[in-house]
Amino acid sequence: MSIIKTQTTALSSQLSASLAEIQSLVLNPKTYVAEISRTTPTALVFLIDQSGSMGNIITHNGQSITLAQALANVVNGLLDELLLSVTRNEGARGYFDLLMIGYGKKNGECQLMWDTTDPANPWVNTTDLEAHKISEIEVEETRKTRSGTQTIQVKKPIWIEAVASGQTPMQHALNTATMHIANWIKRYPNSFPPIVFNITDGAATDADNDHLLATAYRLKQVHTTDGNVLLFNIHLSPNEGDEAFLPTSLAELPSDDYAKQLYEMSSVLPDTPMFRARLADICAPIQGNNMPVAMAYNVSEMTKIWRLLQIGTIRTQRI
Repeated sequence: MSIIKTQTTALSSQLSASLAEIQSLVLNPKTYVAEISRTTPTALVFLIDQSGSMGNIITHNGQSITLAQALANVVNGLLDELLLSVTRNEGARGYFDLLMIGYGKKNGECQLMWDTTDPANPWVNTTDLEAHKISEIEVEETRKTRSGTQTIQVKKPIWIEAVASGQTPMQHALNTATMHIANWIKRYPNSFPPIVFNITDGAATDADNDHLLATAYRLKQVHTTDGNVLLFNIHLSPNEGDEAFLPTSLAELPSDDYAKQLYEMSSVLPDTPMFRARLADICAPIQGNNMPVAMAYNVSEMTKIWRLLQIGTIRTQRI
């Protein structure tokens, strides 16, 4: 038996055991209303494509950089905004547990990207996020003042670096995320559902379209009593084309097989008053019952990605 097949079999066994323990959870009549707090945090999972194809060049914020660097910029920016949002005078509050999974660097495998003190608990809480940065960079930032604008130098933390090597075991990453999320839910069965961000150029190498969709479907069926896991796909493509943010149909995306696949893998945002109110702040008015799909295609503005992250959290959070 090959190493990859052995690893897949072992993961499947662990996954089945983890899912079995949470199958009895019953959804509340109202979902996606749980308060996010230090005692009932939610979970954010980042699936990071580190495959060789991420070495392709993309135009991102007016710069020609690799897909891998664009991905690193997106994730580092998201984590920076997240940390700022939960930090008060006494430090960062523990509203979020974070998990970072890279896939591609080692062929046929994915790997946890952060070292933790407890191997059985790979999650990093926002209270410890600052300690997991690997470096800092100085950047120019323009801020508004009473007299106009001011450009200053600020230090920005770096949590992940650009990596582009190997194949793209996206299915393995999705299954690994499903297992760790199921284990997390055993500790927080009544919390706001975990949110998964898969950031990729879309080209999986370890599963065909049908199997990849089935794997994503299983992940989205995992739930707390407050609702199902939400899967967001952020597609970074070297193909020039229009951006798409929270599309409501395939017609809003370019003619791209990978974009279509990621669209079909993504969660449809729940039709709840909270989601509708939040979406009214960040995109065009929703017509009828056609809720947007949790996907972004070549979105360059970090504010849009950050707003996507805020869906389902800010209005349920008492800071």
